[in-house]
Amino acid sequence: MLRIDRHRQNKLRFFEKAIKYRFRNRHLLDLALTHKSYAFEQPSKHKVEWNERLEFFGDSVLGIVVSEYLYKKFKTAQEGELSKLKAHLVCTDTLVKNAAILKVGDFLLLGRGEERGAGRSQVSNLSGALEAIIGAVYLDRGIKAAERFILNALKSDLFDVSKKDRPNRDFKSLLQERCLKKFGQIPRYEIISQEGPEHKKEFVVDVKICNHVYGRGWGLNKKNAQQMAAREALDKNNNWE
Repeated sequence: MLRIDRHRQNKLRFFEKAIKYRFRNRHLLDLALTHKSYAFEQPSKHKVEWNERLEFFGDSVLGIVVSEYLYKKFKTAQEGELSKLKAHLVCTDTLVKNAAILKVGDFLLLGRGEERGAGRSQVSNLSGALEAIIGAVYLDRGIKAAERFILNALKSDLFDVSKKDRPNRDFKSLLQERCLKKFGQIPRYEIISQEGPEHKKEFVVDVKICNHVYGRGWGLNKKNAQQMAAREALDKNNNWE
């Protein structure tokens, strides 16, 4: 295990404040934020781990915490409804949105090629790192700490599903309706980036109103990314009734 230098320690402390969790073992946090491209570029004499194993573990922790929350919250809901709500809470779009809010990308350790390729905003890097952080929190202090971290990180989404119908709402249509009423214009969606192979492209989309960016969304297709951008615009401007 490589020693974490002072500059990196300071960055990790700053990140701990942002996520409202202080690690006993800060090496776990550093590992959660280490991409394989960075590990592969280190000298062979230094064996550097990367975050994919933690991502795998954190995915399971996230699933059990969200499942327990939904089971206790919706006492009359049947399996199909609970599964649908869970799928919304643990999906890539939700993870990426919350990773962006926490500015996870700013703290990733990336290789030079990944850095040049906009790796700090790449969907798979952000969602994977957030799951790895969840796994790191569990290993650091156990399931209760992981539960607190997850429920805090996903609090806006948990509020949404408490309304049950919110995950299925058409945010684009709702935003358009409110923009026409307030500005007399419809929103415009702009693709900021698209990366990955044809069968698994990752899209980043901005929504602009009167030439100003009001929201940004991520998704595995343009439609989902636009919906997430519209949702962020609505969440930031919930007085547009």
